[in-house]
Amino acid sequence: MITDNYYTSIPLARYLKEQGTDLCGTIRKNRRELPQEVVQQRLEKGQISVQQNNFATILKWHDKRDVLMLSTCHNHEMQMSTGFRRVLKPTMVLTYNEGKKGIDLADQLASYNSPARKTSVWYKKIAADLVSISVVNAILIYNELHPQSKLKVLDGHQIIIKKLLKVETENCSSSSSASSLRPTSHKLTKIPKKANGKIWQKRCASCYKKLKESGFTATDARKKTSQVTTECIPCKKPFCLQCYNESH
Repeated sequence: MITDNYYTSIPLARYLKEQGTDLCGTIRKNRRELPQEVVQQRLEKGQISVQQNNFATILKWHDKRDVLMLSTCHNHEMQMSTGFRRVLKPTMVLTYNEGKKGIDLADQLASYNSPARKTSVWYKKIAADLVSISVVNAILIYNELHPQSKLKVLDGHQIIIKKLLKVETENCSSSSSASSLRPTSHKLTKIPKKANGKIWQKRCASCYKKLKESGFTATDARKKTSQVTTECIPCKKPFCLQCYNESH
């Protein structure tokens, strides 16, 4: 289990360990039962101070600032990080960063078009947050099963709302309905020129994704991604020829 410093504490770690669940997260220095020789230790950049007991490891590591960590499934082992800027970090820090990415992304996606309002009663806000998370999960599952026709969060909201309200396209002509049911053919086409006649270049979506998955930061991935003048209209994404052939 990955937690931030709002939740992490030694009693919680002890309870979870007794239940067979490990915990890893940042912890505030004023929490009870923390070893003060670790908390008050002054460190230079890259140094660590650590203390272990029978169920947990308390570690302090200094990078740009002090980072205080608690883990019931790590020791003080160090490991080289991946990405453009490789740094020797404690393994528990790398585990926490990897787990935190998914939480931050989920919160970010759920915040888009959220029905929660500041003036709502607290229990309505909780219900609205649960609905937003459920919608995001449904969209992610759909995108995983349909990689060639992925939905955006707003499109997913609209489809679900129409289904709940039973909004049907009854007024549409039979020809338009039939055409909408036909499978969309994918084709790599030239991106239309700008109004001033200049060629419009975009970054290949697949190349960018590969670079991100290989450990590059978003900024470095954008710099290294090749610029292309072709796109797949049904996918609404630019592709180079190689990536298009691989994904279609």
